[in-house]
Amino acid sequence: SPVKSIRQIANGVLYDMDVGSINGSPFLVSASVAWDAALVRQYNHLPMRGIGSYLLAAAISFIGYRTQPLQITIDGKERLSLNASVCVTVGNLWEWGGGARIDLSAKANDGLLELVSGEHRDAFSMLLNLESVFFDEGCKVLPNVLYRRFATRDIHRPCAQPIQIDGEVIDCGADIHISV
Repeated sequence: SPVKSIRQIANGVLYDMDVGSINGSPFLVSASVAWDAALVRQYNHLPMRGIGSYLLAAAISFIGYRTQPLQITIDGKERLSLNASVCVTVGNLWEWGGGARIDLSAKANDGLLELVSGEHRDAFSMLLNLESVFFDEGCKVLPNVLYRRFATRDIHRPCAQPIQIDGEVIDCGADIHISV
């Protein structure tokens, strides 16, 4: 409704918000660099929208996705080696779309981003606990999920793969720099 939209804009509240950057491209909500990016690519090719088509895209993309090892450096200090990550997502808010929660204590203007990562071997366990993502504290409480807050993160992977930035899939090289 145009009238309702104009009314919401007129009564809106302005506030500061962090802007994430992945290899120089800005994002406001999320960026993904593993299977979760392949999921978005598949979802974007489906003719329908909604949670059902999102789950279908997840299943289709999971079957064909090939993991690769990742070397991650967080804030220039912590170094992580991930063998076969399926989920490597960075969030800038306390939730993603559809009500999926990252961390209820995350703030849009705290100068930090949230890293959520899960290994292929733990995918079934994460799926069994998916309810927590929508109704509890979010991804940070899932078993076997790596969760960190950070200002900068560097990722090295052996091969280039597409990434997703706020729902758009783009080609990306093997090295990735993420900052707020």
